[in-house]
Amino acid sequence: MRTAWGERESPMTRNKEAVRSAVSLSHVIAELTGQQPRKRGRQVVVCCPFHDDSNPSLRIDDEKRGGQWYCDPCGKGGDVFRFVMEHEGLSFPEAVDVVAEHCGVESVAPTRPRTSW
Repeated sequence: MRTAWGERESPMTRNKEAVRSAVSLSHVIAELTGQQPRKRGRQVVVCCPFHDDSNPSLRIDDEKRGGQWYCDPCGKGGDVFRFVMEHEGLSFPEAVDVVAEHCGVESVAPTRPRTSW
């Protein structure tokens, strides 16, 4: 398969998109944080797990580009893989594997042993 620029699309890219479309970002965040997301407009919010947060400030939009999250106070944000990487301390391929396993999609992410720098 080729991208819009005529380049070959890697199996990792295709798999990443399949995993992203098969999972609900708000569901993953709710499970990892143990919080019940609250609806606020078209978004849902939870207390940010990356800083001391007593008022829900982490916004989750499941419809935006396959699911996006952002926290205004700490400035962190991204997609489902970035959240899992930040929350669990994983590399990108490891995060793809974890999310793929969670949603029942077979992962083609190369798993590498973690190295410490």
